[in-house]
Amino acid sequence: MEPDELILPFFSIFKKFKKKISEKYPDLHLNMSQVETLRFVDENKKASLKDLSVFLGITPPSVTVLIDKMVEANLLERSYGKEDRRSIFLSFTRKGLEMFKTAKKEKLKIACEMLSKLDAKEREQLLMLVKKMLNEK
Repeated sequence: MEPDELILPFFSIFKKFKKKISEKYPDLHLNMSQVETLRFVDENKKASLKDLSVFLGITPPSVTVLIDKMVEANLLERSYGKEDRRSIFLSFTRKGLEMFKTAKKEKLKIACEMLSKLDAKEREQLLMLVKKMLNEK
């Protein structure tokens, strides 16, 4: 079996998720980096551009371009550190938070839909295999 035959279905899951979100928000065309940025901001209430750069594994100038687009789309807003104005932090706008919550619900619905096709033992095996591929215990 070729590696593509195993890996491509994982990308199909993301495409299905992206399609569902774009149906609800037709004006948004989120890429994987933008989706991961929204997740990062949700998980890190004091999300800095520097930390986001490390998390995404991209350069600070690339993060700036990414964030500029998300600020322009009214998903995120920047705030500046009180002691050091060079420190930039990210937070959701009302629209961004609403969209993120909707996306999270859709992701859960899609995951439940897909996992419902597996019995309990198969779900456990899938989890074990994914963790093994990611070198987690």
